[in-house]
Amino acid sequence: MRADQFCQIAGELIMGKRADEHGPDAKAAFQRTADLWSVYLGHKVEAKDVPMMLVLLKITRSIDGAYNADDFIDMIGYAGLAGQIESGEHDTGYE
Repeated sequence: MRADQFCQIAGELIMGKRADEHGPDAKAAFQRTADLWSVYLGHKVEAKDVPMMLVLLKITRSIDGAYNADDFIDMIGYAGLAGQIESGEHDTGYE
C-alpha cells in the first residue's frame, strides 16, 4: 500500500466510522482518558498525551507482531489527532 493510501484510510476512519462509534469530539474523549490516567499515575496527563501514547502502543505492536496495516493506519490517525489538538482545532475527529 502506498503512503497516501494509508493516510487516506486513516482520514476516512477518523471522520467517519470512528467518529460514529466513539463520538465526534476526540479531544473531550482523550481528556477523559487523560484524567483517569492522571489519577492512576499520580501526575497530570493532558488530552494531547493520550493519542501520542497510543502511537507508541501501535509502534510496539508493529515491532512485536506480524505486519498489520491497521497498526500503521492507526499511528497516522492518532498522530493527526494529536496535531489537531495542539493546533487548536477541536471540532471533530476520532481514531
